Amino acid sequence: VGLAGLAVGICGPVGFVALASPVIASRLAGPLRVPLVGSMLTGAVLVVAADTLGRIAFDGVELPVGIVTTVLGGPFLLWVLLGRSAATRV
Repeated sequence: VGLAGLAVGICGPVGFVALASPVIASRLAGPLRVPLVGSMLTGAVLVVAADTLGRIAFDGVELPVGIVTTVLGGPFLLWVLLGRSAATRV
């Protein structure tokens, strides 16, 4: 959690994309593949989706992509951390 907080503090809220895309890509690709290309494509899709959501969320107001990635990335980071800690307890 400390390293994730440090990364977000240095990179800004869009850094959540760098933390989330490899996790999503590895879950989509399966355990036998190295998801480098998948991580890049997933990151691009996440940023475009966050930008699109920020543009259409409120009529007449455009939210910065950093706010959208923070709102979506925070719960995702908690889900990943809690999911891994529950898996290590079993």
